[in-house]
Amino acid sequence: QLEPTALQHLSDTPRVLLTSGILPAAAIAIVLNLILPRDLVGEASEKAANGVDRHDTTPDTTKP
Repeated sequence: QLEPTALQHLSDTPRVLLTSGILPAAAIAIVLNLILPRDLVGEASEKAANGVDRHDTTPDTTKP
């Protein structure tokens, strides 16, 4: 695995965090949690829950 010369002088833990996808993924998750409105997430989960609640086994007689 190729590493920039600046990272060669760090200890193992910072080197792993900076060269793997863990740190960028965590940063993106934090930024998205701050940016996206909570109402949008609540509406989506509410719609999904309503879709599950209204699921029934009776046939739809309105279609020809």
